[in-house]
Amino acid sequence: MNDLEVVIDYIEENITEDIGLKDIAAYAGYSPFYFSRSFVKTVGLPVSEYIRIRKLQHSVLDLLDGMKIIDIAIKYSFDSHEGYTRSFKGLFGSSPNIVKRNMKEYLLPEVSKNLCKRNLNVNEEVEKMDLNSGMHMLLFEVLKNCLEEAKEGFCGEIVVSFLEGNGVRISDDGRGIPVEKGEDILPKIFEGKLISKKEYLLADNLILDEIKTVNALSERMKVTVYRNGKCYLQDYIKGIAQHPLIETPDAHKSGVVIEFTPDSDIFMNCRWNKEEISRWISENGVDALKTCKIIIND
Repeated sequence: MNDLEVVIDYIEENITEDIGLKDIAAYAGYSPFYFSRSFVKTVGLPVSEYIRIRKLQHSVLDLLDGMKIIDIAIKYSFDSHEGYTRSFKGLFGSSPNIVKRNMKEYLLPEVSKNLCKRNLNVNEEVEKMDLNSGMHMLLFEVLKNCLEEAKEGFCGEIVVSFLEGNGVRISDDGRGIPVEKGEDILPKIFEGKLISKKEYLLADNLILDEIKTVNALSERMKVTVYRNGKCYLQDYIKGIAQHPLIETPDAHKSGVVIEFTPDSDIFMNCRWNKEEISRWISENGVDALKTCKIIIND
C-alpha cells in the first residue's frame, strides 16, 4: 500500500464497527507493530485515537437527528453511555446534551486530501505549525468583518482590547448582525465546526475562511449584538452554544462585540503581539482607515 487513502476509506466505511489496530493492520497488509509506528509517524496520532475522534465527529450528526445518547454510544461501539459522554466532552468541551439542545447544524469534517496522499513512511515527519501566527489569524478573521463594515461606510470606530487570560475583545459601531430576522442567524455565522486540538495541529493549511473556525478554536467566545434598541447575547465553548439566544431591551448604539480566548490546549505559550496586529491593520485596512478610527488598547 503506497498511501493512506485505502486505510482512511476503510475506517470511514466501518466507523460504527468495533475496529482497532489489529483489524486495520491486517487490512493494510502490515504487521501491527510496523503499521502502528508508520501511522503515528505519518498522521501524528495513534490509530485508536484517530478512530475515536472520527467516531465522535460522526456521532454529532446522530445527536442533531434526535437519537438517544445511549443508542449513539452503542452504535459507535463505546463501552457505555458514560464512556461516550466522557470522551465527547473531552474532545469538544461540552456534553452531548448541550450540543443536542443548542447546536443547530454541524458539518462533518472531511479527511484532509493532503493526509490521504501521504505515504505510510516511518521516516516522514509531521510538519510543525507556527502556532503564534495561527492564533493571530483568529483575531484577523474577526477584524476582516469589521473592516468590511467600515469600507461600506457603516462603521466609524473599531476597538481591540486585550483581556486577562490571553483573551481579546473586538468591538465596532456598525449596523449589528440582523438577529431579529431569525433565531438561526447567529448559528449560521458562528456554529457548525468542532475542531479538536489534534486536527488543528495536524492540519497542513487550515484556512480560516469563516468565523466558525475562530469560534471552534476558542476556549470561550461571547457574542453581543446591539441593534434596533435591543441586545442579543450568546456564549460559546469551543464552538458550541451554551444557552438559547438571550434578548433584552438596550439603548446602546448599534454594533457588535466579540470576546474570545484562544484554546490554551492548542496555543499554549502564545501571546498577542500589538505590533503584529497594527502592521496587519495597516496592510489590510487601507480603505477602512480613510473613514474609520481603529483603536488598540493595551
